Amino acid sequence: MILSRILLYVSFVFVLLSLTSFGQAKPSPTPDFSGTWKLAKMTESHTDFVPNGGPTKTEIQLFVKQDSTSLRVKRETLFDNDAYSQDLLYYLDGRGESNPSDAGKFVHTTKTRLKSEKLFLDGSVYEVGSKKAYSRRKEEWKVSSDGETLTISDSLYSLDTYIGAGMTISGSSAPYQSLTYTFKRIR
Repeated sequence: MILSRILLYVSFVFVLLSLTSFGQAKPSPTPDFSGTWKLAKMTESHTDFVPNGGPTKTEIQLFVKQDSTSLRVKRETLFDNDAYSQDLLYYLDGRGESNPSDAGKFVHTTKTRLKSEKLFLDGSVYEVGSKKAYSRRKEEWKVSSDGETLTISDSLYSLDTYIGAGMTISGSSAPYQSLTYTFKRIR
């Protein structure tokens, strides 16, 4: 009698524990973007606005430090013979950030979120000194399952016809520039 009550109690606890954990999704692991990354390949499309077809030589290196709330990225870039460095900060909780563009003529305001093992940036691009955004920028960062490859997809969408900084871009729902960067981890 006592044994059957103990078995009944243990069975009840087991069923209760099973029901409370059933259907609960396991949180996605946070991808590790930290490290030193070197550009291995870059593909682009819709770059009609780039004078003379853009740079013939591109080298990019990313130095990424990640903690539970942010990514700090130092980006060193060489386009042909023009070298520059950027210090970028992305908050992982979506509070928003503002970072300089690669050429220093623009400011990118974005909101960053981690979702489904990817990093998503969504925001606007402004010419320095202007309060009117001329394009929307979307980025997606993903680290390969082995942690050795970082892929960044970067698309710019025109909000209106823009004339400035040596280019003219017409408003469209299609991206006027789409870039995919593939980086290899070197440290």
